[in-house]
Amino acid sequence: MSLDSSFVVLLAGYVFVMRCHLTRFVARQQDGYKTLFGSGVAGVVLLAVSYVVVRCLNWPSDSAIWASVTKFLPMDLVSLSIYLSFLLSVVAVFVINRFASDRYGVRQAIDREGSKLEILLVKSMRESGLVEVVLKGGTAFVGIVSEMDPPSNRSNHVALDQMLQGFVDSEGQTQFPEDQRESSLVILPIDEIQRAQQLS
Repeated sequence: MSLDSSFVVLLAGYVFVMRCHLTRFVARQQDGYKTLFGSGVAGVVLLAVSYVVVRCLNWPSDSAIWASVTKFLPMDLVSLSIYLSFLLSVVAVFVINRFASDRYGVRQAIDREGSKLEILLVKSMRESGLVEVVLKGGTAFVGIVSEMDPPSNRSNHVALDQMLQGFVDSEGQTQFPEDQRESSLVILPIDEIQRAQQLS
């Protein structure tokens, strides 16, 4: 395999790893060499699948259909598989991203590299459980986490479907006045969260 061909295989794997919802958030957290290794593995898998597809299309050998398909393409099966692997990478990313939410990738990334706070919040999102969040300024919220930024983002936020809003009193206890019980969506910076706990 020539250097150009190897680059195409590596590029195919890189496109898949960095664009697919299932892998891109974890890949962004990794060191460069780990991302490069993961891209190489993904590229080899795509190449193997492409080679199987090409072999199936080439059966029976020298058929009229195969001749018409490959009229303007390289006749070498390996070379054809290499270029097909890149096309397969783009198609696979489009199909997977269409049916798989990026929430799965975010949860994966947080489970692997997130802080204890982020893991607690993503657990609330996964289980649709109530969580109490207290900000550094003393404002308190009770709600269900609906969205989270991946931990690789510079400015991490959490979206909370708020049910209660209150404050922390002088004794450090959270109070939720009756007149502030309303349902709304609030966006909270994770860096401003002082503490959080799940409610049973």
